Amino acid sequence: MPAAGQNAASGLQQELIAADRGIWEAIAGARPDLAKVTAALAPDYLDVDSGARHSRDEVIGYLRDLTQFTFQYEHARAYVLSPTSGYVIAELSYSSVENGKPAKGRVLTTTVFSKEHGRWVAHLHTEMDIKPGPQ
Repeated sequence: MPAAGQNAASGLQQELIAADRGIWEAIAGARPDLAKVTAALAPDYLDVDSGARHSRDEVIGYLRDLTQFTFQYEHARAYVLSPTSGYVIAELSYSSVENGKPAKGRVLTTTVFSKEHGRWVAHLHTEMDIKPGPQ
């Protein structure tokens, strides 16, 4: 790939990672910023987590009961499929309170994006638990 193409791809990779991390940042804090999360998810958004599928509306409903979300976002890798599509794979450690119960975990996430009207929008998100390694 010519140097100019590499620079363009690198810029798009950074945009994709920023879009992915931005969704987590909108969820973080005392309560999620539901307007920001909704704007970042396409109307046809699908979340696949622990074998269950959830629509955008179901995810937003779940987030209404989430509080005190903190996260550590690591090892993000973005893959550009075209100037208007790509996906991000990242590791996420989190803690939160869900319906009054503490929760924490570490997951491998994959999020597929398209660029619409100048901004990246998520269409598909998957998570898989990362098991702790040997101590």
